[in-house]
Amino acid sequence: MKKFTPFTEFISAIRAQRDAYRWIRDHNHQVWYAYAAAFAIILVSLNYWGMQVLHDWMKVHLNQAALRWLDAAMPEESGFSKWKTEATEVILFSFDAVYWIFMFWLKIKVTKYMIIATVGPLISWVSEQTENEITGIQYTFSWRVWIRDLLRSVAFALMFFIIETGLSIFLFIVIALSWLLIPFAAPVISMLGMIALALVSSLVYGLTVFDPIWERRGMGLGSRLRQAWSLKWKLLGAGLPFHLFMTVPVVSIVLTPIVLPIISSVGAVLSLGKKDLTGNVE
Repeated sequence: MKKFTPFTEFISAIRAQRDAYRWIRDHNHQVWYAYAAAFAIILVSLNYWGMQVLHDWMKVHLNQAALRWLDAAMPEESGFSKWKTEATEVILFSFDAVYWIFMFWLKIKVTKYMIIATVGPLISWVSEQTENEITGIQYTFSWRVWIRDLLRSVAFALMFFIIETGLSIFLFIVIALSWLLIPFAAPVISMLGMIALALVSSLVYGLTVFDPIWERRGMGLGSRLRQAWSLKWKLLGAGLPFHLFMTVPVVSIVLTPIVLPIISSVGAVLSLGKKDLTGNVE
């Protein structure tokens, strides 16, 4: 039996992404990108509209809150009114800077989890078609399965969005406190926090593209989670490219929703190999 170290599993999953691109090209399945593009157009439109509404609401209310705080801190009769104009400009500028960083972070998170939520059925279908061609095992299309895949994707996306957002807020607080209390260690803590978030993000997306393979075999949720943990390094390798591409502003909106769901789905199947897919052990 072939032994894999964590590093070789991680690298094999990344190489499978490269092989997936070639496999799609060699088997003339470029039309799959067109299917993903249709999902992406809907996704980006909904994301842009929703985030624009949130952006306008938050900006107005944050500015109003800042102005009310200034009015309370520097009333007209307090003698500080001459500083009020300058203080207003500085505080509103600071609010805008923090707000821009927050919205940039939020757009990346929301876009990523909207991809996970909406393209779940496409990921399952591409994974299934790839497995059909590799193993010869045919799966019949079912609307019930399609709807189940969609609901599973939405549930996964919502659950992991809450987990990752909560972890991000916790790490932000820890990092902010470290800069105040132990500034000499803050850079290391900040780097460790970024690595932790990258690992969680990569694992989530890796689970998204591997889960349909296990579900086709009738594995329950507990069995799939145990399998995911046993193949965690493969999941990291499968999800890391998605995480990295999602951090690039233009690429995360234009290319990632089209290319990565297809390549990652195929790559997950290729990384297991025919023997594992047909039930044998490599």
